[in-house]
Amino acid sequence: MYSGILELDNDYLNIEWTPKFGSKGKGHAHINIKRFFDMHSISKFRKLLKIIRESDTPEEEQKMKDWIPLFFEKSKEFEQAATDRKYEYMEKVRFHEAKVKYLQYVRDKNLSNVMRNSPEYQEMSKNIKEEKQRLSQSKAGRKQAEQDIKGIQSDREFIKKCLELMN
Repeated sequence: MYSGILELDNDYLNIEWTPKFGSKGKGHAHINIKRFFDMHSISKFRKLLKIIRESDTPEEEQKMKDWIPLFFEKSKEFEQAATDRKYEYMEKVRFHEAKVKYLQYVRDKNLSNVMRNSPEYQEMSKNIKEEKQRLSQSKAGRKQAEQDIKGIQSDREFIKKCLELMN
């Protein structure tokens, strides 16, 4: 399951600055790039970029630029895996839907003269119910895979915007 921007090695920015205009003290920020990009906030990204560029450690901007291609590489792999899962679940959904229809057809055709509280009818209804549960699980898996794909694409679009701002 996809839960936001992917974890990569070297995900932290260490920003240090000395105040200007005679202020006392120094500043330090330790920022997790992944969590920062998870916010999907262009305005906060612009502020961070301004702070980095005015800091004593402007090389952290390059570190962020180096992180982005790694993210795109990993996200393609994750998106492909989610797409494969989606198609796998789609096949399962088709299979279970067909099986439910078949079981209902068999029950209705063969057991139409049998009372509903008979053991044969109850057994067939139980089998249909179990198959419907498998069908709903497959549909949930397919929906989760689709959401993962949308999340990855959304992250990619946001990071493309951020990359444009950095250039």
